[in-house]
Amino acid sequence: MRRNPIIIIVVFLVILGVSGVYLFLQKQVNEPAVITPTPPANVSQTPSEISPTQISEDVNIIVTSPKPGDGVSLPMIITGQARVFENQLNYRIKDEKGNVLSQGNTYANAPDAGEYGPFTITIKDLGEFMMGKITIEVFDYSAKDGSRVDKVTVPVTLQ
Repeated sequence: MRRNPIIIIVVFLVILGVSGVYLFLQKQVNEPAVITPTPPANVSQTPSEISPTQISEDVNIIVTSPKPGDGVSLPMIITGQARVFENQLNYRIKDEKGNVLSQGNTYANAPDAGEYGPFTITIKDLGEFMMGKITIEVFDYSAKDGSRVDKVTVPVTLQ
């Protein structure tokens, strides 16, 4: 008589475990696949128009403004979306010869770790540089080795 309650409990636990595995697998099969095409490095949308389905897993920084080839003036406003470590990203403005005219860092306003957040960089001064072709670089530093990663380059003309 003592065996019956033990057998019933064991059978109940086995059924419960099998049911849980079945439900878990059923959920995995029924979830639709999300196809995320890789956009060009500079998407021509404002940050609020970018949806997670438009961003591939390996794109961590998107500059939305200015676009490549745009004419810009000071103060220059750079906007985009970023998913970077501790929400910190870096920028550099270079002239045609590669001289650094301005550099610094900013933060993306992501709601949580691993999520995209908008960023805005305002460049008020480029020293003595008045007009001509410049390159905007927005990037992150690798926590592993300090190298620049996820670099986005936007060539523009300062007018």
